[in-house]
Amino acid sequence: LAIARDVQKQRPTESTGFLLEGDIYASRKQWVEAVAAYRAGLKLAKSTELAVKLEATLTAGGGSRSEADAFAATWLKQNPDDTRFRFFVAQTASVAKNYVAAAKHYETLVANDPENPVFLNNLAWVAGKRNDPRALEYAEKANKLAPNQAAFMDTLGTLLVEKGDASRGVQLLRKAVELDPAAAAVRLNLAKGLVKVGDKDAARKELDALGKLGDKFADQDEVARVRSSL
Repeated sequence: LAIARDVQKQRPTESTGFLLEGDIYASRKQWVEAVAAYRAGLKLAKSTELAVKLEATLTAGGGSRSEADAFAATWLKQNPDDTRFRFFVAQTASVAKNYVAAAKHYETLVANDPENPVFLNNLAWVAGKRNDPRALEYAEKANKLAPNQAAFMDTLGTLLVEKGDASRGVQLLRKAVELDPAAAAVRLNLAKGLVKVGDKDAARKELDALGKLGDKFADQDEVARVRSSL
């Protein structure tokens, strides 16, 4: 902190010292102090990095949800083309299961960059959560633009299983697991797909592999729930 404050004195017109101070407080989970430092830095420089860190810190505990939302709305109104910030806000909303807000941001990102497979894939996943019939269209396009990507195949495969083409969905999920065997969440989606197509033995094998991960895979409750359905 002493060094960060020295930097602030040495570079009074730059935001670097406040960025450092905010990072130090954030590493200590002193969210209120981190928010104050990032806000001070933003007064000196309209930096996307500072904006992202302020939004993350407000969300983590340096403010209320309404404060975080208000800051994000103001920043995007002033900086509508800040793709990095909008992507971060979309991800944050998705994690919080605020799929309406996440979809709105991803739709804007896709409108501005329609050939970006990451934006399309994430929009497909959120759209699936909202039962938006366009979800498969987005996922198909993402996989066409960036084939053989486990994460994209997982989204498309899961949507296919949910929307009625479980056989093709399982094929994609099997390939996704082959491409990324360590992706436990993808393996869980494969197990669910296998249950859907009636291959309980194969599903049990995948669930056993997940069960062996123990605390290394946080979604063991879901593993147990799927196992109970066999």
